[in-house]
Parts: sequence; structure tokens; C-alpha cells
Amino acid sequence: MRNQYPLVSILIPVYNADKYLHETLESLINQSYSNIEIILVDDGSKDNSLSLLKHYENKYDNIIVLSQENSGAQVARNKAFELSKGSYIQYFDADDIMHKDKIKCQIEELKVYDFQENIVATSNWAYFTDEIKSAFFPDQIINKSYDDKFLFFKEAWENSQSMIGQGWLISRVLHEKVGVWNINLTKNQDGEFFTRVTYHSKKIVFVKESIVYYRRDISTSISMSNNLKAIRSHLDSYRIYEMIVKDDIKNHSLHRGVASLYSLIYRKYYPLDNKTKKEVLELLNNLGYKQPLVEFSKSTNWIVKIFGVDTGLYLRNLKTKVIQKILRK
Repeated sequence: MRNQYPLVSILIPVYNADKYLHETLESLINQSYSNIEIILVDDGSKDNSLSLLKHYENKYDNIIVLSQENSGAQVARNKAFELSKGSYIQYFDADDIMHKDKIKCQIEELKVYDFQENIVATSNWAYFTDEIKSAFFPDQIINKSYDDKFLFFKEAWENSQSMIGQGWLISRVLHEKVGVWNINLTKNQDGEFFTRVTYHSKKIVFVKESIVYYRRDISTSISMSNNLKAIRSHLDSYRIYEMIVKDDIKNHSLHRGVASLYSLIYRKYYPLDNKTKKEVLELLNNLGYKQPLVEFSKSTNWIVKIFGVDTGLYLRNLKTKVIQKILRK
């Protein structure tokens, strides 16, 4: 691959996304990096997604479309990877938008490292609802390059930050080493997959000029679901995180980072059902923490010290509900 520009496979699961597909596909077709193939797997859509995909497949030689019975995004991603031929893999979602230079900027940066297979590229990203001109770029401490993957884990986990899956560009060889997408998870699938990718990487290269626009508040997205199954899946994904780094926790000071992951479950989904709550507290205790790591305002800290974290979270949720009620009037 030395001194060459490799084929990049863009792999996309599609489910009931006809409202956004045109804008997404146009952003991919118009990439300034031309050596790409686009593989889309329709996951049993009930809208016009498949017919729209077929239209693009007939129009462009580098677009491949498949369909499957509804089996989930991970199954679709795994199928797309099996069919791909690229030396580099780019996963994307059917409702997001890619800046025209996203892949070009990352490939140019990876070329500096002679396309070493265990060096991965990440990108800048912003979220939006309707138009990308109003997109917001979150200020993240992890928006930088890392020679130490454990420092990346530490800073990301302790600060509840992540690189969205659409931002990564990884080599095929590395992908084959870390394995396929976990089909048993219904939430945080990308976090679990790219944690494996990070663990097996040598260096993470952050490319600021490479940008992904992530669409938020899509009602059909599994990430919007907070039912018990989704909560359990989110927790299971963090268990896998801990399992991946279990032999490195002590030497790389990852105790607080892993504890912060479990604390996020406790905080995000409060109040938890009794079974999940007990499991989270046990996981925290095994790491040396007697209670979840949750930050509160100065005015609430004294209450938490006396009555505990649950009281602080209850008051926080109550305040949020009151504010939302006022705003709706």
C-alpha cells in the first residue's frame, strides 16, 4: 500500500431513512477523495428507502445495495463488511452528513504514517437537528491525537466523552483483528466496537479538518430508547469495556475511568430498577468505590453528603421536570 491511495469502503445500515437518505448519499458521492465504494444494506425498511437506494445503485458504479429481513444494524454492518473490498473501512449512518473532505483529510494524514495498519484516524464532529449550518461542535478534551491508547481511555471515560463511530477510519487488517460487530447489543454498539479497535491500535490520529455532521433527536433511532432492554445493553457494553482492559487497569490508572462508565449508567437512567442498581453498585464496589461518581452543584453537595447520591439525583430530576414544564407553557 506504500505511496498509494487505498480504496475506502463506506458501509451503511439503512432502516426507514428515506427522509434523510438523499442528503446523506449526496455527501458521500461528492467526497473529494474519489477512490471509494459505498455499500448499503437495507434492514427491512417499510418506507421507500430500498427503492431510493436502488435508484442510486443504478446511477453510480461504486454503489452496492443489498437488502435483508429486519435483523438489526450490527448484522447489516457485518454483512456490508463481508462484501467490502477496501483497504480502509468507514462506517456511517443513513441520516448523517459527511463533509466533502472528511475522508481525503484522514487519508492524507494516514499517508504520513505510511498507512500503518494499526494507526487509526478520528475526526472532528458536530451535531445538528435540521440543517448543518446550525451544527454545534462539542468541546471535548479527547479531540486530539494519542500515542497512548490508555490515556485516551482514561480521559474519555472519566469525562464521559466519546468519538462517534462515523468519525473513525480504520484499516481492514485492524478490523479483521478486532472482529465483527456485537449482534447481542442494542445500545452503545459503536462504543463497544471502537473500544476494541482502540485497544488494538498503536496510535490515534485526530484530524481536525475532517468533519462529520451527526443528526440528533431521530425518533426511530435505537439510541433514543431508554427501556429496560436498552439500559441493560448499555451496561453490558461497559462490562465489555472493563473486560477488554482488565489486565491493564492497575498499571494505567483506569479504575476511576471504568467506575465513571458505571456511574454514567446510574446517573443517566436514574432511578434504576432494583436488579440493575444492585449490579452497578457491586461493579463500583469491586473497583473500590462505595457510591457512584456524580458531580453536583455546590448548593446540592451538602444534601448529597447527608442523604446520599440518590437524593441528589432525585432533586436534579425534579428540577429538570419543573423547568421543562415552565418552558412548555
